[in-house]
Amino acid sequence: MTHPTPSLSERAEQALVASLLRDPTWFEGYRRVLAPDRFTNPTYAAIVSGIAEQVTSSGVSREADFSSRLAERLNLPGVDAAYLRNLAATGPDAADLGVYARMVQEAFVRRQLAAQAERIAASAGPVRGVDDHLDHLDRLAKAVARLAPADAEVRASAAGAVAVEVAAGPSIGSRQWCEDQVLADLLQHGEQVVEVEVWLTADTFEDGPRREVYEAIVTVSDQGEPATELTVAWELSRQYSTDGTTYDATVERYLASLLATEVVVGTAVEIGRDLLVDTLRADLAVDAARVIAEVKQGEQVGPAASKAAEGPRVRAAEQTLPEQPVPTAVQPPPAQPTVDAQPKIRP
Repeated sequence: MTHPTPSLSERAEQALVASLLRDPTWFEGYRRVLAPDRFTNPTYAAIVSGIAEQVTSSGVSREADFSSRLAERLNLPGVDAAYLRNLAATGPDAADLGVYARMVQEAFVRRQLAAQAERIAASAGPVRGVDDHLDHLDRLAKAVARLAPADAEVRASAAGAVAVEVAAGPSIGSRQWCEDQVLADLLQHGEQVVEVEVWLTADTFEDGPRREVYEAIVTVSDQGEPATELTVAWELSRQYSTDGTTYDATVERYLASLLATEVVVGTAVEIGRDLLVDTLRADLAVDAARVIAEVKQGEQVGPAASKAAEGPRVRAAEQTLPEQPVPTAVQPPPAQPTVDAQPKIRP
């Protein structure tokens, strides 16, 4: 019998409960957020309720004693002390409890908005174009519904699907393979993010899921949260809902394949540097080709264009100048007879 894989909301609930079991002393700081009605999974809601009762009544003791007494208090089938201890062991660091508490709260608000949208839509009725008030309610219901995308259909991939995704991945050494190596290192070793996000831009990655995953990783890191598969998936779902697109199991399979990829710590820095250099070279080559084409076009068009532009200006100047008479050659004055300067003396 196959069980449906959990939605993002259920995975956030599991991470929250697991981190809380690892260190129940964090409960008091998140008591208001950890109300049982915030959870969709009834088991997790019961565990949180039991933790609240146990912390209030007897405080927090060693993990083994706390898990045993909590299991006795819950008295739920399959939820014994071993189950609680295993859940705590597989959970995230208790210091990141606030991250998953925020996710659970966001999911709760979305469900509230979705329920409100349904109530408004029911009030508006099926008839449109008759009553302006009802038409307004219909538009309001649709607007609220867009703010509350449901994640019930978002499912993580099964192990078999992950294996197929990895086997059908890009060839070793290809551009896509290099990008996958960088993303796999960042997801598996989140401390690498702060070392590469300063100089490795999103434009370095192929347009599509790879670039979107890198942008989500950087966004999560900039928010001061751990860049894990769950936090990145949550950020992607939020971005997709804002854009009006669908976050489906294809993205889940891709993230799962990155987690299954064998990668050495520091690969993101080494391969990321090579990707950046290749991207800069390609950009420079494109810019150089564009400049050369512009220069060649200018050499061909420039002289002809200058003569064509000069012709009208010369003709216009000739038309505006008044006609001047052609000057005649200046004739020298006639020669004067020479006069002897000496007086003539009669004999």
